[in-house]
Amino acid sequence: MLAVTCYTCGMPKLTKDRPKQISISAPKELFNAVYYPYLNLIERYEVYYGGASSGKSYFIADKVVLQMSTREGRNLMLVRHTLSACTTSCWNQIKQSIYKFNLHHIWQMNESNFSMTCVAPGYIADGNMIVCRGMDDVEKIKSITFPHGNLTDVWYEEASEEPELGNLIVLDHRLRGSGPQKRLIVSFNPIFYEHWLRTWIDTTLRNTRCIVLRTTYKDNEHLSPDDVRALEQYADTDPYRYMVYCLGQWGIQGHTIFNANEVNRRKSLLDIKYEESVPRNVRFQYDMDGLRVKRDSIVAVDIGRSRVGNDYCYMYKDVNKTRPYVTVVDTAGDGSDYYAVQVFDNTTQEQVLVYHSSESVDECVMQMYCIAKYYNNSLLVIEVNFDMYPTKKMQELGYTNLYTRESSPDSLGAGYTSNTGYRTHSGNRDMMISMLVEWINKGGCSRLNDVGTLSELLTFVRKMRKKNGQSISGRAEAANGAHDDLVMSLAMYLMTREQQSDEAHVEKKELEGFWLPCELEDMVQSKRITKAEMNKYLRKHGREEVSF
Repeated sequence: MLAVTCYTCGMPKLTKDRPKQISISAPKELFNAVYYPYLNLIERYEVYYGGASSGKSYFIADKVVLQMSTREGRNLMLVRHTLSACTTSCWNQIKQSIYKFNLHHIWQMNESNFSMTCVAPGYIADGNMIVCRGMDDVEKIKSITFPHGNLTDVWYEEASEEPELGNLIVLDHRLRGSGPQKRLIVSFNPIFYEHWLRTWIDTTLRNTRCIVLRTTYKDNEHLSPDDVRALEQYADTDPYRYMVYCLGQWGIQGHTIFNANEVNRRKSLLDIKYEESVPRNVRFQYDMDGLRVKRDSIVAVDIGRSRVGNDYCYMYKDVNKTRPYVTVVDTAGDGSDYYAVQVFDNTTQEQVLVYHSSESVDECVMQMYCIAKYYNNSLLVIEVNFDMYPTKKMQELGYTNLYTRESSPDSLGAGYTSNTGYRTHSGNRDMMISMLVEWINKGGCSRLNDVGTLSELLTFVRKMRKKNGQSISGRAEAANGAHDDLVMSLAMYLMTREQQSDEAHVEKKELEGFWLPCELEDMVQSKRITKAEMNKYLRKHGREEVSF
């Protein structure tokens, strides 16, 4: 722990006793409250990211300087994408912290090769080193050695500049050997939702002992009122810049065609909600009787919080027996390895289930069938651009509530014909996306419960293309490295939902009391009960059914 006494003045006194720790004044008031709990910790992975002016770089510099000055056998490498960027940012940040804590007397700095050594004989930090490197010369990083001990700490500042995960793995592998706890510190501003850093945090670090802290300018207690006003003006003048640059939310590359502020606002709310209450991750079980699924054998079984990669089936709302549903399927094809199945309550247009899977086609199709059956035999809309197998399998299983489309009259004048399934083509794709943009602008985000769908909306952009040497707006599609199966299935829902009722039916109670057949017939004629309800009553009371 850091001793809070007085600032070190001059060189420490030599001592014949065992090595001692230097006393440094580090009052709590010097640090932002959000960071202070992490000041003395050393974890294998530490990630600090978020908005501009959040104070994360100042804190990291202060933290490593204090620890490098008070702990034994530690060597730190400062890293950025290029050496020049590292020497003009990280190096100077470290120097500021050294002077801030009045430790310049024990750190010997060599500006020619951008290295510094702790020179404090008799104290445990004696011999610790800090060096600068750039990822533009990875070989020098692989071969780095220190006079005393191994590399124990790496701080990669602005890691989002790194184009691929591979170089981070190189840094991670350099942290090996016995001795003190090794540590990789990563800091950055999120710039692109599909960046490998987000995947690395969400997957590799998910079950690892680590620190992952996202902060914004609101966490920086040392900003002046003028600084705060300058940042907050973006909320009105440039909402998207405010969202990414100030609030530190994951951004996109290219011009998103959807309202990124609304999408990110909804996504942030769901992120908070699901931290406390994780949605049900389910799998549908069923029993076969020959080629058919046994009646009433379909059950949604909870499989816990586990999920494999992007494979999941989250049930956000269970079936309501009075509601009409639409199940939309974007099949694997055209570069996508996933089946995307979404279920919508057609009365409220709320997203109630999302199944996203790269399992075998046979299993995806059976899960799709069970989902549609489970949700009140919902209208099943299957995309048929690449594969007719799912549609044929539904017909084989006896599923009848399938979406049908009309095709134009043929050259022989045969008139309009009906075909099963939905087909996306150049004639309707722009209309689909336009309808989805309008739906989002009119509050559609509030009806979405799936974070994956919202994430795809963020990375669906209008790419630029060249024409006569000039850049012009091009096709709207998923950004490089992103997917669009959830976006397109959402657009399919809006295009097809009118083929399903949007009115919830009132669940009627069983007819009770004593009624004569003539009284029952009158109630049917006046539409107080249905013919089926009348005959059910007659069967229950041992009377003959009435036909009219």
